[in-house]
Amino acid sequence: MHTGQDGGVTLTRVRDCLVATLHANQQQDSFDQISAATLAEVGHGNIKAVIFDLSAIRVMDRHEFGALNALGQMLRLLGTSALVVGLSAGVVAYLVNDDIDTSGLEVARGLEEALNRIDKPRPGQG
Repeated sequence: MHTGQDGGVTLTRVRDCLVATLHANQQQDSFDQISAATLAEVGHGNIKAVIFDLSAIRVMDRHEFGALNALGQMLRLLGTSALVVGLSAGVVAYLVNDDIDTSGLEVARGLEEALNRIDKPRPGQG
């Protein structure tokens, strides 16, 4: 297991996954640092998936969510799955009530469920 901290995120390698634990009180420039650190880590190793742990995040606005969603899209284009765990009820209520598009978001209830989902082969995979 490898752990590193960069800006508003702690990156931990678990098996062939990267767990990106976002810290509370993010700033917009923090998401730029999170993107750079996450993409650099994916570029350096054989990472099957990135799991974003948002359990410390109580408030997330449209721009922050958009930055996270864009990072997920970048990861998918690189052939790496992206999952989100730890969404608070307040963040979920905001996303739904503000009609924010979450269609590209893959969510798991917790880290264990996310890791189990990643380990299961998907249809069409060997």
